[in-house]
Amino acid sequence: MNVPDPRRASAVAVALAAVLFIVFVSLPAGRRPGGLVVRAGSADAELERARTRVAAPFDFLADAKVTSRLEQLFAAHDTALESAWEWLDDRESYPIPAKAYTGWRPGSDVQPGHDEMELRVSRAVATNNEIVSLLAKRMKMRPDSVGARLTRKPLRLPVSKVHEYGMVTFASALPRMLDKYGEQWMEYRERLGDTPPPQAEATPSEDFLAGVAAISRLDLEALDEALFDLEGTERRVLWYLAANRILAWNEENPCGHQKTEAEAVRVLNGYRIALGLRPLAHHPKVYEMASDYAEQMSTLGFMGHEHPSDESRRTLSDRADRVDYVNQLGENCSGVSAGQSNIWRWRSDAGHHLVMIQDQATEIGIGLTSRGVLNTGNGTDRPVTRLMDDLRLR
Repeated sequence: MNVPDPRRASAVAVALAAVLFIVFVSLPAGRRPGGLVVRAGSADAELERARTRVAAPFDFLADAKVTSRLEQLFAAHDTALESAWEWLDDRESYPIPAKAYTGWRPGSDVQPGHDEMELRVSRAVATNNEIVSLLAKRMKMRPDSVGARLTRKPLRLPVSKVHEYGMVTFASALPRMLDKYGEQWMEYRERLGDTPPPQAEATPSEDFLAGVAAISRLDLEALDEALFDLEGTERRVLWYLAANRILAWNEENPCGHQKTEAEAVRVLNGYRIALGLRPLAHHPKVYEMASDYAEQMSTLGFMGHEHPSDESRRTLSDRADRVDYVNQLGENCSGVSAGQSNIWRWRSDAGHHLVMIQDQATEIGIGLTSRGVLNTGNGTDRPVTRLMDDLRLR
């Protein structure tokens, strides 16, 4: 039996360690094992790599098959929107069966007229969900549902069932992606400086990438500049990014809304997105108005848009003055506090429905006690409320 010489083994180990150390320390700092490549090749190559990192989440826009499918879905969504708005423009609202107030289920217990409008809106929801699901997949984000019933079931659903499972979004995953994107964009711009982009004609375009960076920072001036020459598929994708940024902002900033109130906002925003309208952003002053007035109605036992005894709360304008909110407002009141059910109740009446689907509205507050109040405003004092001013489907 051969026994290794321990002195020889020790010498080999020391020699090997010395070689590894010499090889390691002789590498440039940016090339050390496990480290990032800080500098390799020409400045142009580094700039190209920086742009590649920035464009990576949106490289699907250069895929003809993906963009062709998106264009088909956009066209189908536009057709569904036109159909829904043709019906709404003629009628302003549509009836909802009484049983649907506490558990809206399309396709059952329908009244004349309700099933036709339900079908048209459901088509808009279905095409919207397909668009969002495709975008989420391509941007490697997990989609989620916003609606009365959350589910993990497949997103491709019959038209009669699509509303039951809610509006599909990617709002929960978007902030993380945008935070990372914003850092990469700043690195890219620092490297770029005043030199022309390395791929000025590339897809996605520089304007699109700048628009995404503007959304990540809520930088409206930069977004306006990026949108100047932007059109087609890239513009529509920006619309969905901006819409989901507002939804994500609401999740991060409840502005006083409790769970049931915030869920009602989510459902209303899902309905607005289905109709091609911007979602509404939580606003603390609008919420304060709604919550205070709901409490007043509950405590004093009245319901209506005029306070019976308090002059400082008499009208909607008076209530806005109390919280120093200076923008235009709309208001809905309800005798119940069932949250989501109020959305469907208000939708069945022309005047209430109009408040919910105002194109100019940007901000929202929903207050619930034993009564419900919805306030919407079109303020422009905060970036998040103006995010989609130039990104409109309608």
